[in-house]
Formats: sequence, structure tokens, C-alpha cells
Amino acid sequence: DLLNCPGDGLIFGANSIELDCQGHKINGTSSGSGVSATGKLNIIVKNCVIQSFGTGIYFSNTNSSQMINNTIKNTFASGIHVASSTNNTLKNNSILFGGSSEPAIVLYSASKNIIESNLVLNNGAWGFLIYGSSNNNTVKSNIISNNTGRGMVVSDSSNLIFNNFFNNSVNAWDNANN
Repeated sequence: DLLNCPGDGLIFGANSIELDCQGHKINGTSSGSGVSATGKLNIIVKNCVIQSFGTGIYFSNTNSSQMINNTIKNTFASGIHVASSTNNTLKNNSILFGGSSEPAIVLYSASKNIIESNLVLNNGAWGFLIYGSSNNNTVKSNIISNNTGRGMVVSDSSNLIFNNFFNNSVNAWDNANN
């Protein structure tokens, strides 16, 4: 386990790296990101328990990468934040008991990503936010439940959204053509 990280937990410094935590924890002290990649290709983050960071997993300008089977909880901002990135897969992740400042999953200027079979539960803000020229993403088979505010907010067009389960006070808001 990697415990009591005062800032970022792990930062990827090269392309084509796989992090398989095998159920081990990456624990923070309320700031930074549990796992972070900027300007990378072919990064895999899987089987991690990430908790008590500002953001659980943060990808910026990171392409053709995967976040699979992670549990992210007790973040103070977003669980997973993907910015200016393409062709990534977010699958079978659980984002639980997140903070109130950002949605559990954020796509900003991120296109051609697949967000599938994730559990987004009991977060203090929205479940999903897709905005800032985030187009041609596929969001399917997710469970988005008991989040404060909206379950999903989509501000960009040409995203394929289907077979998701919602149970929030306001389930979805689409301000585009999806």
C-alpha cells in the first residue's frame, strides 16, 4: 500500500506503463491526485483502491489508455477527470462518496472515449459531466445513483449514451444533440 501521500500519489513519467495494484490502496491526505498522467500514451491503471485525494485519477493529454476495475472513494473533487484526451476506456470502476466540488466523472475536451459499466454512487456533486468540446464518446451500462444534483450533464453533441441506470433527484440534463 501507498499511504498518507501529502500531494500526488503516483505520476506516470513514461508511455506504455501498466499499474496493477492488485487491490492495494493508494491513500492521500486530501489534495493532489491518486494517479496522474499528463501527455502520455498507453497507460493502464487497474485494480487500485484510491481514496482521500483531491482527484482519484487524472488524465490530461493522455491517449489510448485504460482505467479498469478501480475503486475510488472519499475524494474531495472528482473521482476520474479526463481532459484533452482521446481513445481511453473507463470500465468497471466504482466512484463512491466523492466530494461536493466536482462531478464523480468529468470529461473535458475529451473525445472518442468509452465509459462503460461504472458504478457512480453517493457523490456530493453530479455523477457525470461531459463538456468543453467532448464529442463522440460512448457512455453505456453505467449505474449512476444517489448523487447530489444531476446524475449526468452533457453539454456537447454527438455522444452515444445508452443503457445507463439512473436514480438521482434529477437524472440527466442534455444541452446538446445526443
